[in-house]
Formats: sequence, C-alpha cells, structure tokens
Amino acid sequence: MFARYVGKMLIQMTLLIVLSLTMTAWIGQSLRFAQFITRCGLSGLEFLMTSFYLFPDLILLTLPIGFALAVGIVYYRLKLSCQLVIAQSVGLSPAVLAHPIFALGTGIIILMYSINLYFAPLSMQHFKDIEAHLLQKIQILSAAEGGDVIDHEGIAIFAQQKGEDGTLFGIIMHDRRNTSTPRSIYAEHGRLVQHDTLPRLVLEQGQRVDFDVKTQHITTIHFDKYEADLSNISFLAQERTRKPCERFLKELLFPPELKTNPRFAQQLQAEGHQRLVSPFFALIFALISFLSVFKTEGQRYVSAKSFCWTALLIITIECTNLGFLNLASKYPFLSFANYGMAGSIFMILITQFFKRRP
Repeated sequence: MFARYVGKMLIQMTLLIVLSLTMTAWIGQSLRFAQFITRCGLSGLEFLMTSFYLFPDLILLTLPIGFALAVGIVYYRLKLSCQLVIAQSVGLSPAVLAHPIFALGTGIIILMYSINLYFAPLSMQHFKDIEAHLLQKIQILSAAEGGDVIDHEGIAIFAQQKGEDGTLFGIIMHDRRNTSTPRSIYAEHGRLVQHDTLPRLVLEQGQRVDFDVKTQHITTIHFDKYEADLSNISFLAQERTRKPCERFLKELLFPPELKTNPRFAQQLQAEGHQRLVSPFFALIFALISFLSVFKTEGQRYVSAKSFCWTALLIITIECTNLGFLNLASKYPFLSFANYGMAGSIFMILITQFFKRRP
C-alpha cells in the first residue's frame, strides 16, 4: 500500500520535472535553428515538425536528472510530514521503502533503452537529413543574394531579390558544365525544392537559351515552369557521413569505417558502449538522491549542505562518465571503464540498504 502511494507520487513528480526540463531544453535548442525560418522561409508548422525530432535525444538527457530530483523531492516531503518516520517505526526497512524507486527505475531503464537503441537514432537521422537540406538551401540562397555565384563546376546564379517566403525574383542562371552546349536561363521567379535528396531550382515564367559551340546555333525555349539541375554543385554533391548520434547499435559496435578510418571507428564504438551503460545511471542517481534523504535519521529537515553534496556527487559521476566517453576514442579500453564504474557504484549503494543501523 505504501509502495503504491509513493510510486504514484514519484510518477507524477517525474513526469512534471522531465516535461519541464525537456520543454526548456527544446526551446533552447530550437532557437539555434531560427535562421532556417528567416533564411529558408519555413512556416511555423514546418519548423515545429522539424524540431520535434529533437525530443527523443532531449528526453535521454532530462530523464535521469528528472527522476533523481523527483525521488529527492517526494521522499523529502514524506520526511517533513513524518510519514517516512511512521513507515520506519512500523518496521519498514530502507529496501522496502525504496521499492517504488526500483520499480519505476526499471521502467525508466527499459524506456531509455528503447529510445537509445531505436527512437533516438531514427529521429536524429530524419533531423540531420532535414538540417543538411536546409543548410544547402541557405548556401544557395546566400550565394544568390550576394550576386554572381560561380562554382568551379561552371554554374553562375544571380537573383535580384528574395521574398520573405524564400522565393527568388529576377533569376539569371548560366550553366557551363556542358562545354559544348553552354546554357543561360532567365526567369521571373523561382524556388528551391527538395528532389531526390538534392535541392533543385524550380523556375517559372522564363526562357532557356542554349548555344551550340560547334554549329554556333542558338536555341531559345520559353517556359512556364522549369527545373534546373543543381546536382553537380560541389557542396551539394558531397555525400554526408552519418554521425554517431544517427547510427543504430550494430553500426556503432561494428562500424564499416573500422579499416578505413580507425579513429572514427573507435569513437563510434565508444558511443555504442555509452548507449548500453547510460540507462543504468538513471537508477544510480535516484538511489543516491534517496539515500541523501534517508541517511539523516533523527532529523526532520535535510540540510542544504547534504543536498549540495548529493548534487556534487551526481555531477562528478556524470562528468566522469562523459570523460570516459571522450577519451575512449583515443584509448578504447576506457569504453569498458563506464561498465565498471556503474557496477561498482550500484553495488556500493545496494550495500547501504542492508547496513545495520544503531
């Protein structure tokens, strides 16, 4: 009965804190991509849909912190209201009092594994693809706004004006990629669209002039709508390498770059091991938070000093965890150090539940 009562409060508090932290972090991350609205003419709905892909990754960051805070707040309230003292007086051991933490912690670990191994890499793949497309679009728009843009493959683009929605007006494009038949295109307006993973310039109300160098013949074609191929422009044609956050576990632990780029492969493997061990830190942080409240037996209030030491311990563990992750790209054996650290800390915490108290 007590476990169900505390478990309900833990779930509510964890949801409240995690959602608050996630929304705060999401707003902060979304502001970084404000340029996409102003430069690419994205609508508010398109922007929200794009930034929505950040949520799984943000939840992985906020869930362990939110769970630990929820445990501290809920058990501190129980201590203030003497409910924790009454539970102890009727013979409930620390292990029994912590049952809701272990139950909810197990659920959080399973949730984090599902996000870590599937939802987060899948959403980041979609987000990074959209981000790469928008960056390509910004490069073209910025170049066109500046006047002549000549890529070494032989394309020059000029636009007199850009509208607020991203539409280009007064477009002149000169294509010399085919040296035997250079081409000039003039259009009243046009837009950049995504087609076959590469942007294309869709022009409207204009004409195309082809010049045959061999015969000195000029061909003029008037069009209502025309798609200009930009596939050979250097910064568009480059194939994007998937980052660690976009890869699934198999691609991380057994990367195809193992022979071609060993340093990057080690970084990928370190990320893979991090995904396997990181969910357990959510339970570890929660147990530390619980013990910081429970260890002050005989005191109704938990001192600020105790809270500071608890926060410092959690921050130290997390910094050590991230330190091992960063160093593992140079020293692969450190990928396994996090397993040892997580296991050692967990065993030390478990022993605290069975330690005899005076």
